[in-house]
Amino acid sequence: MFLGEVAVPLLGPVLLSMLFIGLWSTGAPGFVPDYGIVVDNLSPRVLTVYALPLIGATFNDLGSRMGQHGILVGALAVFACVVGVYAAFVTVWQHDPSWKPDAYVYTVSAILLIVAMP
Repeated sequence: MFLGEVAVPLLGPVLLSMLFIGLWSTGAPGFVPDYGIVVDNLSPRVLTVYALPLIGATFNDLGSRMGQHGILVGALAVFACVVGVYAAFVTVWQHDPSWKPDAYVYTVSAILLIVAMP
């Protein structure tokens, strides 16, 4: 479940980009790869925004049984709001050109993503 729903969609493009950069650099001797740019694309904003479809998938799995799971539905709705607000914070923080996400921001983003997994 984790591999197919989270790891491949998030890490797949990063790993493919690194592979393509490596392959490109074999034929372009003057090319200096910057793998940090690729890793930076897996930003806290991406992690938090990706958590929202996972929450939606859980809502979808509940389907017609939502009425039987009122507390869970309410908790999911609150959690979706929390993730959305944090994603908005990250987006606003990115407007500061000197802002660089630190370990705390990545940790919170990763926790939100892990909790959002169905």
